[in-house]
Amino acid sequence: MLPGTKKSNAPVILAGLAAVLMMSSSSAAGWYFTQDDDDTTKDKKKKDDAAAAAAAKKTADAAAKKTADAEVAAAAKLKTEAAAALAAATTDAEKTSANAKVKAADDAVKAAAELAAAKTDAEKTAAKAKITAAKAAAKAAGLTVVAVGAADATKQALIVSSTVTENVKGPTNFKHPSGVSLKMQADGNLSVWNKDDTTPLWSTGTAGNSGVYYSMQKDGNLVLYSLPNNEAPVWASSNWNHTHPDNTYSGYTLDASKAPYSLYMDPKGRLIIQDKDDTVVWKTVGPV
Repeated sequence: MLPGTKKSNAPVILAGLAAVLMMSSSSAAGWYFTQDDDDTTKDKKKKDDAAAAAAAKKTADAAAKKTADAEVAAAAKLKTEAAAALAAATTDAEKTSANAKVKAADDAVKAAAELAAAKTDAEKTAAKAKITAAKAAAKAAGLTVVAVGAADATKQALIVSSTVTENVKGPTNFKHPSGVSLKMQADGNLSVWNKDDTTPLWSTGTAGNSGVYYSMQKDGNLVLYSLPNNEAPVWASSNWNHTHPDNTYSGYTLDASKAPYSLYMDPKGRLIIQDKDDTVVWKTVGPV
């Protein structure tokens, strides 16, 4: 630097300006990268949400198909049962009763087919309403109506119902959606078994009677009969020993005016009899 001259601040200013520019450039670049990252995150979230929605729809569709298939199968069983009743009918009264069963079963088959073919929610709702009505008619006609659907695993399920005028024989084997089951054993015992079929939870204690079946009677009595013994009763819910530790509804009054009566099983394996107003008239209780 020449004597007498002042030191120039230009280099410092220029350096500072360059630093500011570099910082601004870096900040700007960083801002753009942040925006890009944010857009990528949003796109990924949209894709994830779409995939989750598609998976949920697939699961719902599969569940709906399973329910529809179950309703079709249940309706087919009603039709088979009704056809057997018609084939066995001999008197005019029996034929009239059987024809009512056939009509109810046919309505159930038609409604189940509509549910299986339904595409829109409105169509499914309409078909389900028809199925409910058809099942009610089938139950009133004396057919063995079984509840269908995954939700039934948490609710009581219908085993058999009497009609207003007839006693109705129950199925030999019945399995609740929860896994517990009711069995009319070959040894004459009507028993409830756990989900693995390894432990009996309750029984009528009637082993030693061959050819036994049970009937839900129109007066509210659940009775076991022995076929080889001229259909003599071997057990009845109405006079089951009231000291039995698993029962609190023994000795109830039979009343045919409150028919039809229905026998249900709850998810824990308890048996329940209800009248036409769904009032519980008898049930088993205990460690089940």
